[in-house]
Amino acid sequence: MDQPKYNADLQVRPVGDQDLGAARNLAGRAFGEDCQEWFGGDTTLGGFDTDGTIVCVLDYDPASMWWGTAQIPAGAIGGVATDPKHQGRGHAGGLMVKTIHLLREQGRCVCPLWPFSFAWYGKFGWSCPTTVATLKLWPDLVRRTGAPVGTVRPAEPDDVAEIERLYNASAQQRNAQSVRSAAQWEKRWRSQVWVLEADEGLACSALVRIRQLERGQGKRVVVRELHGTSFAEQLSLVRSLAEMEQVTAIELNVPPDSLFLHAFSEQFDISSEHELALRVLDVPGALRHLQPADDLQACVSFEVAD
Repeated sequence: MDQPKYNADLQVRPVGDQDLGAARNLAGRAFGEDCQEWFGGDTTLGGFDTDGTIVCVLDYDPASMWWGTAQIPAGAIGGVATDPKHQGRGHAGGLMVKTIHLLREQGRCVCPLWPFSFAWYGKFGWSCPTTVATLKLWPDLVRRTGAPVGTVRPAEPDDVAEIERLYNASAQQRNAQSVRSAAQWEKRWRSQVWVLEADEGLACSALVRIRQLERGQGKRVVVRELHGTSFAEQLSLVRSLAEMEQVTAIELNVPPDSLFLHAFSEQFDISSEHELALRVLDVPGALRHLQPADDLQACVSFEVAD
């Protein structure tokens, strides 16, 4: 593996109000988009050159991740940007190295991020634990499954507790899923959630994005994340979305071992890509948070040779 290049002398500190505008403008130049709502707070870190000029910036989210039923303290990094006129000097690498040390000091055991380059972040210890499969379907293929059609609708404020329950149940069956509080669901995620109603409560929920296709070709429904542990109910939710008015295309983002990859009589299009990268910051600390299953059994045998 190539050795990482980084500026070990970079001065790293939280971005205060006096530097926030410069940090946002820097990110805008790096990403080529409007970043005026980005960053802010103690979790935004800036890298400063010897003359006090901010040359790079990132933000991190001090949260936790599900690993089975255990919650492991994590710090998710995002928005890593270097001013284009200062690129190629190891500033971003220096910022990443010092952020790793900071997260360790805070007791963070793992660090996820969504990289622009797995090769670049790989030099600093990040690797991809899994892939994400994207399955594109015609609605008729979903209908052929015979799954029942139920009542689907956008989530409402009173649904948050049920959504959190469904998400936690599914997240605990997959490693490296973010822990989301009810407050986070309400503030950040609920507006993206659709739910499948049950006789009592909710049967299933999902993060859904509906796009209007060009030239009057209908709507594409993108299901980015399914919640709950019942495949039958998840399939019913997808079938119910397929029956909505003007839906002409379905796109599912699912784990690589999902039953959805084998649920349809034909497969219109399947692709797999790396998405999440993960770095373990503190191996003993992470292991201390893992709890054995309640029904775990073990047998130890030995022989004494005299």
